[in-house]
Amino acid sequence: MAVKRYKADADNTIVNTYKSNLETRATGSNSGYADVMEVYSVYGRQSSGSQELSRILVKFPVSDISTDRTAGDIPVSGSVSFYLRLFNAQHSKTVPEDYTLVVAAISKTWEEGVGLDLETYKDDTKGKFGSNWITASAGVAWTAPGGDYLNSADYVYTQDFSDGLEDVEVNITPLVERWIAGDQTNYGVGVRLSASFEALATAADTSADSSVVTNTAGATTSYYTKRFFARGSQYFFKRPVIEARWNSSTHDDRGNFFYSSSLAPELDNLNTIYFYNYVRGRLQNIPAIGTGEIFVD
Repeated sequence: MAVKRYKADADNTIVNTYKSNLETRATGSNSGYADVMEVYSVYGRQSSGSQELSRILVKFPVSDISTDRTAGDIPVSGSVSFYLRLFNAQHSKTVPEDYTLVVAAISKTWEEGVGLDLETYKDDTKGKFGSNWITASAGVAWTAPGGDYLNSADYVYTQDFSDGLEDVEVNITPLVERWIAGDQTNYGVGVRLSASFEALATAADTSADSSVVTNTAGATTSYYTKRFFARGSQYFFKRPVIEARWNSSTHDDRGNFFYSSSLAPELDNLNTIYFYNYVRGRLQNIPAIGTGEIFVD
Protein backbone atom coordinates (compact mmCIF):
# COMPACT_ATOMS: atom_id res chain seq x y z
CA MET A 1 0.00 0.00 0.00
CA ALA A 2 1.37 3.40 -1.02
CA VAL A 3 0.37 6.59 0.80
CA LYS A 4 1.03 10.22 -0.12
CA ARG A 5 -0.09 13.05 2.15
CA TYR A 6 -1.24 16.56 1.25
CA LYS A 7 -1.17 18.97 4.19
CA ALA A 8 -3.88 21.59 4.72
CA ASP A 9 -3.10 25.09 3.49
CA ALA A 10 -5.84 26.86 5.51
CA ASP A 11 -7.99 26.10 8.57
CA ASN A 12 -10.11 27.94 11.12
CA THR A 13 -12.62 27.44 13.94
CA ILE A 14 -15.80 29.56 13.81
CA VAL A 15 -18.28 29.91 16.69
CA ASN A 16 -21.52 31.55 17.77
CA THR A 17 -20.79 30.86 21.44
CA TYR A 18 -21.23 33.43 24.18
CA LYS A 19 -18.20 35.12 25.65
CA SER A 20 -17.54 34.83 29.39
CA ASN A 21 -19.99 37.66 30.17
CA LEU A 22 -22.81 35.47 28.75
CA GLU A 23 -24.17 38.56 26.98
CA THR A 24 -22.05 39.01 23.84
CA ARG A 25 -21.65 36.30 21.22
CA ALA A 26 -18.18 35.69 19.79
CA THR A 27 -19.47 35.50 16.20
CA GLY A 28 -16.62 37.73 15.00
CA SER A 29 -14.01 35.44 16.53
CA ASN A 30 -11.25 33.96 14.37
CA SER A 31 -8.61 31.34 15.25
CA GLY A 32 -6.94 30.72 11.91
CA TYR A 33 -3.47 30.60 13.47
CA ALA A 34 -4.39 28.49 16.51
CA ASP A 35 -2.62 25.15 16.90
CA VAL A 36 -5.90 23.27 17.46
CA MET A 37 -9.40 23.27 15.95
CA GLU A 38 -12.59 22.63 17.88
CA VAL A 39 -16.11 21.22 17.39
CA TYR A 40 -18.80 21.42 20.06
CA SER A 41 -22.42 22.16 20.88
CA VAL A 42 -23.66 23.67 24.15
CA TYR A 43 -27.37 23.78 24.99
CA GLY A 44 -29.00 26.00 27.61
CA ARG A 45 -25.89 27.59 29.18
CA GLN A 46 -26.78 31.26 28.70
CA SER A 47 -30.53 30.78 29.10
CA SER A 48 -33.09 28.01 28.81
CA GLY A 49 -32.83 26.75 25.23
CA SER A 50 -29.81 28.84 24.19
CA GLN A 51 -27.61 27.46 21.40
CA GLU A 52 -23.79 27.71 21.19
CA LEU A 53 -21.90 25.98 18.38
CA SER A 54 -18.35 25.58 17.10
CA ARG A 55 -17.42 24.38 13.60
CA ILE A 56 -14.19 23.74 11.68
CA LEU A 57 -13.16 24.93 8.21
CA VAL A 58 -10.18 23.30 6.48
CA LYS A 59 -8.82 23.51 2.93
CA PHE A 60 -6.21 21.50 0.98
CA PRO A 61 -3.98 22.18 -2.07
CA VAL A 62 -5.86 20.10 -4.64
CA SER A 63 -3.72 21.64 -7.40
CA ASP A 64 -0.77 19.68 -5.94
CA ILE A 65 -2.79 16.46 -6.23
CA SER A 66 -3.60 17.26 -9.87
CA THR A 67 0.08 17.97 -10.60
CA ASP A 68 1.13 14.66 -9.06
CA ARG A 69 -1.47 12.76 -11.09
CA THR A 70 -0.28 14.37 -14.33
CA ALA A 71 3.30 13.44 -13.42
CA GLY A 72 2.27 9.85 -12.70
CA ASP A 73 3.13 10.10 -8.99
CA ILE A 74 -0.39 9.00 -8.01
CA PRO A 75 -2.69 6.72 -10.03
CA VAL A 76 -5.58 7.66 -12.29
CA SER A 77 -9.14 8.01 -11.04
CA GLY A 78 -10.56 4.68 -9.89
CA SER A 79 -7.17 3.36 -8.76
CA VAL A 80 -6.64 5.64 -5.75
CA SER A 81 -8.67 6.61 -2.67
CA PHE A 82 -8.53 9.92 -0.82
CA TYR A 83 -9.03 10.09 2.96
CA LEU A 84 -9.54 13.15 5.14
CA ARG A 85 -7.40 12.76 8.27
CA LEU A 86 -7.80 14.97 11.36
CA PHE A 87 -5.95 13.90 14.50
CA ASN A 88 -7.38 14.04 18.00
CA ALA A 89 -5.81 16.63 20.31
CA GLN A 90 -5.91 15.70 23.99
CA HIS A 91 -6.95 18.43 26.43
CA SER A 92 -8.04 18.93 30.02
CA LYS A 93 -11.72 19.65 29.34
CA THR A 94 -14.55 17.16 29.06
CA VAL A 95 -14.88 15.11 25.87
CA PRO A 96 -18.29 14.16 24.40
CA GLU A 97 -19.18 10.53 23.67
CA ASP A 98 -21.48 8.77 21.19
CA TYR A 99 -21.93 11.42 18.50
CA THR A 100 -21.61 11.86 14.74
CA LEU A 101 -19.51 14.38 12.85
CA VAL A 102 -20.42 15.62 9.38
CA VAL A 103 -17.80 16.46 6.75
CA ALA A 104 -19.33 18.62 3.99
CA ALA A 105 -17.83 20.50 1.05
CA ILE A 106 -17.79 24.27 1.52
CA SER A 107 -19.45 26.17 -1.34
CA LYS A 108 -17.87 29.61 -0.93
CA THR A 109 -14.37 31.06 -0.80
CA TRP A 110 -13.19 31.98 2.71
CA GLU A 111 -10.18 33.48 4.44
CA GLU A 112 -8.15 31.72 7.11
CA GLY A 113 -7.39 34.74 9.32
CA VAL A 114 -4.70 35.20 11.94
CA GLY A 115 -6.57 34.78 15.24
CA LEU A 116 -5.32 32.51 18.05
CA ASP A 117 -7.75 32.67 20.96
CA LEU A 118 -10.09 29.71 21.51
CA GLU A 119 -10.72 30.50 25.18
CA THR A 120 -11.94 34.10 25.50
CA TYR A 121 -12.48 34.69 21.75
CA LYS A 122 -10.83 38.10 21.79
CA ASP A 123 -9.47 37.91 18.21
CA ASP A 124 -12.33 39.56 16.33
CA THR A 125 -12.29 39.86 12.55
CA LYS A 126 -15.54 41.76 12.01
CA GLY A 127 -15.00 43.70 8.80
CA LYS A 128 -11.35 42.59 8.69
CA PHE A 129 -9.31 39.79 7.07
CA GLY A 130 -10.38 36.29 8.10
CA SER A 131 -13.52 34.17 8.28
CA ASN A 132 -15.85 33.92 11.26
CA TRP A 133 -19.36 32.69 12.04
CA ILE A 134 -21.02 35.50 10.06
CA THR A 135 -18.55 36.34 7.29
CA ALA A 136 -16.54 34.15 4.91
CA SER A 137 -14.03 36.91 4.18
CA ALA A 138 -13.61 40.61 4.87
CA GLY A 139 -16.91 42.29 4.02
CA VAL A 140 -18.45 39.14 2.47
CA ALA A 141 -21.08 37.33 4.53
CA TRP A 142 -21.93 33.65 4.45
CA THR A 143 -25.37 33.00 2.96
CA ALA A 144 -26.28 31.46 6.32
CA PRO A 145 -24.53 31.86 9.68
CA GLY A 146 -22.04 29.10 10.38
CA GLY A 147 -20.91 28.65 6.78
CA ASP A 148 -22.19 27.60 3.35
CA TYR A 149 -22.07 23.89 2.48
CA LEU A 150 -23.11 21.57 -0.35
CA ASN A 151 -25.71 18.96 0.57
CA SER A 152 -25.78 16.26 -2.14
CA ALA A 153 -24.38 12.77 -1.58
CA ASP A 154 -20.96 13.25 -3.21
CA TYR A 155 -20.31 16.27 -0.99
CA VAL A 156 -21.39 15.07 2.48
CA TYR A 157 -19.76 12.36 4.63
CA THR A 158 -20.18 11.24 8.23
CA GLN A 159 -18.23 9.43 10.93
CA ASP A 160 -19.50 8.06 14.23
CA PHE A 161 -17.52 8.48 17.45
CA SER A 162 -18.07 6.17 20.42
CA ASP A 163 -15.52 7.16 23.08
CA GLY A 164 -15.00 10.61 21.55
CA LEU A 165 -11.22 10.40 21.26
CA GLU A 166 -11.04 8.95 17.74
CA ASP A 167 -9.34 10.63 14.80
CA VAL A 168 -11.31 11.64 11.73
CA GLU A 169 -10.62 9.15 8.93
CA VAL A 170 -13.22 9.58 6.18
CA ASN A 171 -13.06 8.41 2.57
CA ILE A 172 -13.88 11.54 0.51
CA THR A 173 -12.73 10.18 -2.86
CA PRO A 174 -15.77 11.32 -4.91
CA LEU A 175 -15.35 14.88 -3.64
CA VAL A 176 -11.60 15.05 -4.33
CA GLU A 177 -12.10 13.61 -7.82
CA ARG A 178 -14.68 16.33 -8.53
CA TRP A 179 -12.17 18.95 -7.34
CA ILE A 180 -9.45 17.49 -9.56
CA ALA A 181 -11.75 17.31 -12.59
CA GLY A 182 -12.92 20.89 -12.04
CA ASP A 183 -16.54 19.83 -11.65
CA GLN A 184 -16.58 21.62 -8.30
CA THR A 185 -14.37 24.46 -7.09
CA ASN A 186 -12.18 23.51 -4.15
CA TYR A 187 -13.19 25.58 -1.13
CA GLY A 188 -12.30 22.84 1.34
CA VAL A 189 -14.60 21.12 3.83
CA GLY A 190 -16.46 22.02 6.99
CA VAL A 191 -16.55 19.69 9.99
CA ARG A 192 -19.42 19.92 12.47
CA LEU A 193 -21.66 17.83 14.67
CA SER A 194 -24.59 16.33 12.76
CA ALA A 195 -27.97 18.07 13.11
CA SER A 196 -29.23 15.63 15.75
CA PHE A 197 -26.24 16.50 17.97
CA GLU A 198 -26.05 20.25 17.40
CA ALA A 199 -28.25 22.16 19.86
CA LEU A 200 -31.97 22.57 19.36
CA ALA A 201 -33.13 25.93 18.00
CA THR A 202 -36.50 26.97 16.61
CA ALA A 203 -37.36 29.55 13.97
CA ALA A 204 -38.28 31.89 16.84
CA ASP A 205 -34.75 31.57 18.20
CA THR A 206 -33.37 32.45 14.80
CA SER A 207 -35.52 35.55 14.44
CA ALA A 208 -34.42 36.74 17.86
CA ASP A 209 -30.72 36.15 17.14
CA SER A 210 -29.38 36.10 13.59
CA SER A 211 -26.37 33.98 14.61
CA VAL A 212 -28.49 31.00 15.70
CA VAL A 213 -28.84 28.05 13.30
CA THR A 214 -32.43 26.77 13.06
CA ASN A 215 -32.43 23.12 14.15
CA THR A 216 -35.82 21.84 15.19
CA ALA A 217 -34.55 18.25 15.56
CA GLY A 218 -31.50 19.25 17.57
CA ALA A 219 -30.17 18.03 20.90
CA THR A 220 -31.14 19.27 24.34
CA THR A 221 -27.88 18.04 25.84
CA SER A 222 -24.40 19.44 25.30
CA TYR A 223 -21.46 17.87 23.43
CA TYR A 224 -18.34 19.67 24.64
CA THR A 225 -15.61 19.56 23.38
CA LYS A 226 -13.80 17.73 20.54
CA ARG A 227 -10.42 19.11 19.45
CA PHE A 228 -8.08 18.29 16.57
CA PHE A 229 -4.56 19.46 15.81
CA ALA A 230 -4.50 22.34 13.32
CA ARG A 231 -2.01 22.97 10.53
CA GLY A 232 -0.09 25.30 12.84
CA SER A 233 0.56 22.53 15.37
CA GLN A 234 4.13 21.80 16.42
CA TYR A 235 3.33 18.11 15.87
CA PHE A 236 4.10 17.82 12.18
CA PHE A 237 2.55 14.38 11.67
CA LYS A 238 -0.66 15.40 13.49
CA ARG A 239 -1.53 18.24 11.13
CA PRO A 240 -4.69 17.84 8.97
CA VAL A 241 -4.08 16.04 5.69
CA ILE A 242 -5.69 14.36 2.73
CA GLU A 243 -4.14 10.94 2.25
CA ALA A 244 -3.94 9.42 -1.24
CA ARG A 245 -3.85 5.63 -0.86
CA TRP A 246 -3.34 3.04 -3.56
CA ASN A 247 -2.07 -0.49 -4.10
CA SER A 248 1.48 -0.15 -5.44
CA SER A 249 2.38 -3.85 -5.39
CA THR A 250 3.64 -5.68 -8.49
CA HIS A 251 2.03 -9.06 -9.13
CA ASP A 252 3.46 -11.91 -11.17
CA ASP A 253 1.71 -13.89 -13.87
CA ARG A 254 3.36 -17.24 -13.32
CA GLY A 255 0.33 -19.12 -14.61
CA ASN A 256 0.79 -17.52 -18.02
CA PHE A 257 4.56 -17.95 -18.40
CA PHE A 258 5.84 -19.19 -21.82
CA TYR A 259 9.16 -20.70 -22.72
CA SER A 260 10.49 -19.13 -25.90
CA SER A 261 8.93 -20.93 -28.86
CA SER A 262 8.66 -20.27 -32.56
CA LEU A 263 5.12 -21.59 -32.32
CA ALA A 264 4.01 -18.90 -29.87
CA PRO A 265 3.07 -15.35 -30.91
CA GLU A 266 5.97 -12.91 -30.65
CA LEU A 267 4.62 -11.07 -27.61
CA ASP A 268 4.18 -14.33 -25.72
CA ASN A 269 7.94 -14.88 -26.00
CA LEU A 270 8.55 -11.72 -23.97
CA ASN A 271 8.54 -12.01 -20.19
CA THR A 272 9.58 -9.63 -17.44
CA ILE A 273 11.24 -11.18 -14.41
CA TYR A 274 11.40 -9.33 -11.08
CA PHE A 275 13.51 -10.28 -8.13
CA TYR A 276 14.36 -8.43 -4.95
CA ASN A 277 17.76 -8.34 -3.24
CA TYR A 278 17.36 -8.11 0.55
CA VAL A 279 20.40 -7.68 2.80
CA ARG A 280 19.61 -7.94 6.52
CA GLY A 281 15.98 -7.25 5.80
CA ARG A 282 16.53 -4.15 3.66
CA LEU A 283 16.32 -3.80 -0.10
CA GLN A 284 19.76 -3.16 -1.64
CA ASN A 285 20.87 -2.37 -5.17
CA ILE A 286 22.75 -5.16 -6.94
CA PRO A 287 26.24 -3.89 -7.79
CA ALA A 288 27.21 -3.91 -11.45
CA ILE A 289 29.80 -6.59 -12.31
CA GLY A 290 31.48 -6.44 -15.71
CA THR A 291 28.83 -5.27 -18.16
CA GLY A 292 26.21 -5.03 -15.43
CA GLU A 293 24.05 -7.64 -17.15
CA ILE A 294 22.34 -10.44 -15.23
CA PHE A 295 21.67 -13.70 -17.06
CA VAL A 296 18.77 -15.98 -16.27
CA ASP A 297 18.71 -19.68 -17.10
